Amino acid sequence: AARQKEHLAEARKALKRWHLDTWFNRYSTAPYGVKGVMPNTVLTAFASNGRWHSVEDIDSPAVNWVWLERHGGEVLKLMWDIDEKVRRWREHKHQAKMDAKKAETARWNAEKKRAKKDEQEWAREERKCQPPKLRALCACKARVE
Repeated sequence: AARQKEHLAEARKALKRWHLDTWFNRYSTAPYGVKGVMPNTVLTAFASNGRWHSVEDIDSPAVNWVWLERHGGEVLKLMWDIDEKVRRWREHKHQAKMDAKKAETARWNAEKKRAKKDEQEWAREERKCQPPKLRALCACKARVE
């Protein structure tokens, strides 16, 4: 699946950081600049494509990347780590939503139970206030219903 929105932004950010760190630590003395390590088209392809799991899966435009054999696995591992982080965040968000819904349902059920109890208490008090003959008549009607 394609990475989108925050997930895509997180992947791009991680790739740019890797891109600069790799150039600075390994290739800063090379005649090409930072873009020579990973062109923008390759960076975008890696950031947006979530279906690549191995170097063999990679297709156009990243398949023509000069450093694919050397750094492809490293970049895929980085993207896998980002995917895991986003997956855990989504699970946490989903669990928080479910917990909130569960708490709301419990609160609503408790309120409903309390209202029913109050209604029963009110009916009990109402019956106590009635004269004895009327009370017996109401009790008979209640049993019939």
